[in-house]
Amino acid sequence: MKQLSLYLILVILLASCGEKEKKTDQKQEVVINENIPIDTMGAWVRLVMKESKGIMRGFELGDALDSIKKYEKAKIHDENQDKRFIIYTIDVDDDFVDITYSYNEQKKLKTIKIDAVVNGIESFLEDFSKFYDLRYGVGKTLNDTTRSWKSQKGYQVKLMKKKKESGAVILIE
Repeated sequence: MKQLSLYLILVILLASCGEKEKKTDQKQEVVINENIPIDTMGAWVRLVMKESKGIMRGFELGDALDSIKKYEKAKIHDENQDKRFIIYTIDVDDDFVDITYSYNEQKKLKTIKIDAVVNGIESFLEDFSKFYDLRYGVGKTLNDTTRSWKSQKGYQVKLMKKKKESGAVILIE
C-alpha cells in the first residue's frame, strides 16, 4: 500500500512539473513582440532602426524599391542597378553605419544588410541583442561571433561581430 501511495505521489509530481514547463513556454510566447517601442531601446537601435514598424527602418522584405527611395532619409552612398543594390549611410562623429538594400528583378526588397563600424562595438551588439531578444525571443548562438533570430514572418536575422574589433553586421533575409 505504501509503495502504491509513493508511486501515485511521484506520478502527480512529474505531471505537475510538465504543466509548469508548458506554462513557462506560454509565457515566453507572450514576451515575443514585433512592435517594441524604439524609444525604449538603446541608442544604436534608435539610430539604426529609425522606427518600430517593419523589419528595419520601417521597411519589410518585399517592399518596392521606389518606396525605399521615397522614404529612406539616410544619405545615399552607392547604387548599382546591375547588381541590384542601394546603399545608404548614417554618419555619427567617427562612426558610420551602411544600410544595403538588395532587391530582385521586380525591384522588390530581397535582403537588408547593416554594416556598422563604430567605437564601442560591444554597446552596438548589446543594444541589438537585447532588442532582437525582446522582439523575436532569445536568439540562437551560432558561434563566438554570431547570433540568430527568426521573425514571426519567417525572416532570418543574424547579428555578427566582425573580426575587426570595431565592426558588426546585421543581415536580414
